[in-house]
Amino acid sequence: MDKLISKSLMSSFAMLLIAAPMAQAEGIRFEQHARQGSLLEQGCAWGRGAQAIEDAKADAINSLKHFLRSPSAKQLTAGDFDQFIRVFDDNTRQRITSAFDQGHITPEYSDPFLRGSDTCIDATVTNDAISQIDSGSIVWGESSSQSTLVMGNSANASHISGGAERQALFDAIAKGIASTFNWAVSAEQLELMGTNDNRMVVVVRQTGQATRIVLLEQWQQLDSNPQADGNVNATFNLAFSQPSTEKKTQIVRTHLAQPAVFIETDDKRLSDKMHHLLSQRGERVVMDVNQAAIIVKIDSNYPESITGQQLSFTVDTQDLSGQRFSHWQNDASLIALGASSASKQQLANTHFAHSQAQKEIEALLDDTMLKLFDLGGPQIKVYFQPSKVGNEAQLTSLMSVIDNVRNVSVKQVDNFVVVTLRYPQSATQLARYLTPTLEMHQPDHAARVEIVHDYHIVVE
Repeated sequence: MDKLISKSLMSSFAMLLIAAPMAQAEGIRFEQHARQGSLLEQGCAWGRGAQAIEDAKADAINSLKHFLRSPSAKQLTAGDFDQFIRVFDDNTRQRITSAFDQGHITPEYSDPFLRGSDTCIDATVTNDAISQIDSGSIVWGESSSQSTLVMGNSANASHISGGAERQALFDAIAKGIASTFNWAVSAEQLELMGTNDNRMVVVVRQTGQATRIVLLEQWQQLDSNPQADGNVNATFNLAFSQPSTEKKTQIVRTHLAQPAVFIETDDKRLSDKMHHLLSQRGERVVMDVNQAAIIVKIDSNYPESITGQQLSFTVDTQDLSGQRFSHWQNDASLIALGASSASKQQLANTHFAHSQAQKEIEALLDDTMLKLFDLGGPQIKVYFQPSKVGNEAQLTSLMSVIDNVRNVSVKQVDNFVVVTLRYPQSATQLARYLTPTLEMHQPDHAARVEIVHDYHIVVE
């Protein structure tokens, strides 16, 4: 009897193994939109997190490839199957499955969702995917972003304002960044630099390391579970990517309110060339050094070599405080010409037209912008009439707690008390916070705040 039961159980288990692929394949759906058709499949995998998402994607794509190679009328209704065969003809199916195998295209994936103990995802492929292969453009999915399911706890981000669910989101973002990029990150080290729909620019500031920028391409809250202690646990689907250096510089430049650049040099030829390069990049060039956040300093000479006159020059960047950022020197041996005024212009033209020199100068400018951002932004000087200063220590403390203000210092300059600080945005934005701060500092002494230029404010 025991043998009979054992044999029966083994037989049932074998039947389940045989039936499992058929049960999975029954999830295949076909939809037709005019001349375009879509094949949809749902993939699931046990567990949570990035690995479960990848396993669910693999499950879905394997089912799609299996069906495209061996379509079965049993898996679709009769009418749908006939339409599918017309839209996905033999040649289309063969080319799409081949492109899947070679990694040239991927399905379009939905956001992951939970189903019991499984993580699931919907995958879709259309019959015109082949046109994307022909054009060399991959449009399916976000290959540069990495998705992960993360549970956040509001208790780990209690310093964040906006409620428990927002605190849980910050905790989840920190955990998601840590697992995606293998960084040790806490919610306290995160800043949001900008939001757009479901996208966020996340700044990661860590002691002793250059500031990192991560793009939260999309986020979706899947559940929320209030706890007895008043905190909230919530599960989020997060998709992260790291911006290119060019994109990162663009983000920083915008956040720093387009920091003004001054070119310091006695060589007008090089000044004109640098001005053109900066303008092409979208930098804002000013003619007054006192109105600049960044100084681009060029030192040059025209040495004589055996082959003729050369151009040797260096480019250094700094801010008005004397903080040095980056240094670069050209390769003087690139070209030599007969000595003349015209040849000096030709030397300048040639060096700035050289692709490698252009790349290196661009890299220097990118590095400068990012280092200025690391410091906390441009220096802004706030000039106080002595009657508006009151208690200097209290004034310094109040200005230090204004959001994003860093490195506050006070000194006497002529008949003014000057507060110098770093701030990432415009003086106009700072003035909005400065006025209520001064009212708190000296409620009986009305102060008028005047913006002289982007980095100069007077309080009277």
